[in-house]
Amino acid sequence: IYTPQFKKFWAEYPNKKEKDVAFGVFKSLKKKEQEQVVIAARNYRIETKKEKQEKKFIKHPATFLRKNRWKDYLGSPAKEEMEAFDEMQEKAMEERK
Repeated sequence: IYTPQFKKFWAEYPNKKEKDVAFGVFKSLKKKEQEQVVIAARNYRIETKKEKQEKKFIKHPATFLRKNRWKDYLGSPAKEEMEAFDEMQEKAMEERK
Protein backbone atom coordinates (compact mmCIF):
# COMPACT_ATOMS: atom_id res chain seq x y z
CA ILE A 1 0.00 0.00 0.00
CA TYR A 2 2.81 2.48 0.86
CA THR A 3 5.43 3.47 -1.69
CA PRO A 4 9.13 2.81 -1.03
CA GLN A 5 9.80 6.56 -0.91
CA PHE A 6 7.06 7.08 1.68
CA LYS A 7 8.50 4.24 3.77
CA LYS A 8 11.84 6.08 3.76
CA PHE A 9 10.08 9.26 4.88
CA TRP A 10 8.19 7.41 7.60
CA ALA A 11 11.36 5.76 8.90
CA GLU A 12 13.01 9.19 9.28
CA TYR A 13 10.08 11.11 10.70
CA PRO A 14 10.14 11.54 14.51
CA ASN A 15 6.38 11.47 15.21
CA LYS A 16 4.54 8.40 13.95
CA LYS A 17 0.92 9.63 13.88
CA GLU A 18 -1.87 9.25 11.32
CA LYS A 19 0.15 7.33 8.75
CA ASP A 20 -2.66 7.05 6.19
CA VAL A 21 -3.34 10.80 6.32
CA ALA A 22 0.36 11.52 5.88
CA PHE A 23 0.54 9.11 2.95
CA GLY A 24 -2.35 10.90 1.24
CA VAL A 25 -0.52 14.22 1.48
CA PHE A 26 2.79 12.60 0.47
CA LYS A 27 1.24 11.15 -2.71
CA SER A 28 0.20 14.64 -3.81
CA LEU A 29 3.85 15.78 -3.90
CA LYS A 30 5.92 15.64 -7.07
CA LYS A 31 8.53 12.87 -7.29
CA LYS A 32 11.43 15.29 -6.71
CA GLU A 33 9.61 16.77 -3.70
CA GLN A 34 9.07 13.29 -2.28
CA GLU A 35 12.84 12.73 -2.41
CA GLN A 36 13.47 16.08 -0.74
CA VAL A 37 10.91 15.36 1.98
CA VAL A 38 12.97 12.37 3.13
CA ILE A 39 15.97 14.67 3.65
CA ALA A 40 13.80 17.27 5.38
CA ALA A 41 12.33 14.62 7.69
CA ARG A 42 15.82 13.44 8.65
CA ASN A 43 16.89 17.02 9.40
CA TYR A 44 13.72 17.64 11.40
CA ARG A 45 14.30 14.45 13.43
CA ILE A 46 17.88 15.53 14.18
CA GLU A 47 16.69 18.99 15.22
CA THR A 48 13.98 17.67 17.53
CA LYS A 49 16.44 15.31 19.22
CA LYS A 50 19.10 17.98 19.54
CA GLU A 51 16.63 20.38 21.13
CA LYS A 52 15.12 17.59 23.25
CA GLN A 53 11.72 18.61 21.98
CA GLU A 54 8.78 17.01 23.76
CA LYS A 55 6.80 14.64 21.56
CA LYS A 56 3.64 16.72 21.96
CA PHE A 57 5.39 19.65 20.23
CA ILE A 58 6.62 17.65 17.23
CA LYS A 59 4.45 18.25 14.17
CA HIS A 60 2.22 15.47 12.93
CA PRO A 61 3.58 14.13 9.64
CA ALA A 62 0.67 15.45 7.54
CA THR A 63 1.10 18.91 9.08
CA PHE A 64 4.82 18.78 8.27
CA LEU A 65 4.05 17.89 4.64
CA ARG A 66 1.29 20.46 4.06
CA LYS A 67 1.90 24.04 2.95
CA ASN A 68 5.54 23.20 2.17
CA ARG A 69 6.50 23.34 5.86
CA TRP A 70 9.06 20.63 5.15
CA LYS A 71 11.05 23.07 3.00
CA ASP A 72 12.16 24.83 6.19
CA TYR A 73 14.23 21.73 6.95
CA LEU A 74 15.86 21.09 3.59
CA GLY A 75 19.22 22.62 4.46
CA SER A 76 21.53 20.21 6.22
CA PRO A 77 22.22 20.94 9.87
CA ALA A 78 25.40 22.91 10.43
CA LYS A 79 28.49 20.76 10.82
CA GLU A 80 29.24 22.24 14.22
CA GLU A 81 25.74 21.45 15.42
CA MET A 82 26.06 17.88 14.21
CA GLU A 83 29.40 17.46 15.96
CA ALA A 84 27.96 18.89 19.18
CA PHE A 85 24.99 16.54 18.91
CA ASP A 86 27.31 13.57 18.37
CA GLU A 87 29.30 14.57 21.44
CA MET A 88 26.11 14.80 23.50
CA GLN A 89 25.08 11.33 22.37
CA GLU A 90 28.49 9.89 23.22
CA LYS A 91 28.39 11.51 26.65
CA ALA A 92 24.90 10.12 27.29
CA MET A 93 26.09 6.64 26.29
CA GLU A 94 29.05 6.93 28.68
CA GLU A 95 26.75 7.98 31.52
CA ARG A 96 24.56 4.91 30.97
CA LYS A 97 27.50 2.54 31.48
